[in-house]
Amino acid sequence: MPKMIKECLIKALLLSLIWEACLFIGPRAISAEKGTNVSEKSSIVVIQRKDKYAIMTSEQRFFITERTKIFDLGGKEITIRDLPVPCKAQIQDQPLSNNYQEALKITIREVSLGASTDLSTPVPE
Repeated sequence: MPKMIKECLIKALLLSLIWEACLFIGPRAISAEKGTNVSEKSSIVVIQRKDKYAIMTSEQRFFITERTKIFDLGGKEITIRDLPVPCKAQIQDQPLSNNYQEALKITIREVSLGASTDLSTPVPE
């Protein structure tokens, strides 16, 4: 086989491999860049209590971090201090170490009658 044809075939093969790598790695790199994680999940819960570090449902505690985004009924971003409890909300979270959950996104779906933005009084352990 002539040298020129071999070089063209090698270049075509290399370009093909690069293209395949881009197709495989590209979406993962974009997802990581946006801060998404395959272990994230989303669920609708009733938030019963809150403090400045976490929200609590009847079954679980979700930690609030600098990455947490909270949205009111109108879609406006609010702080943990402005979050009314009790309320029904959709929570996108991901696991931290030791079975703890980090709330990444909290979207209020329904505010309960008598809800308050006050921080909850800690329950004695």
